[in-house]
Amino acid sequence: MSDGNSGNNYSYTYTPVATGVITAKALTVSGVTANNKIYDAGTVASLNLGTAAFVGVIGGDTVTINTGSATGAFGDKNVGTGKTVTVSGISKSGADQGITRSRSPRLRRISRPGL
Repeated sequence: MSDGNSGNNYSYTYTPVATGVITAKALTVSGVTANNKIYDAGTVASLNLGTAAFVGVIGGDTVTINTGSATGAFGDKNVGTGKTVTVSGISKSGADQGITRSRSPRLRRISRPGL
């Protein structure tokens, strides 16, 4: 310090930060696919969940994917390709599940019935 008095013209007090925020880490779901279907006037989509997993879990943390209540729904009942399927009902558990937040995948599939 150059105050002409070897720093003795000033004093300071350290004030520690009293609060801070750690936000939950976002996880994405991979390994979920929807089966093609033949038009049936409904939007229910059957899902393949056998390889479902969370992507983004930090090594050493325990976060388990739960797919037992997972459901899929096409955006509408109409025949077409590239249809979006919204997946819901996927949840998480485990010792470290509270430090993450998850997003369900959106899938695409639908087929025209044979004529």
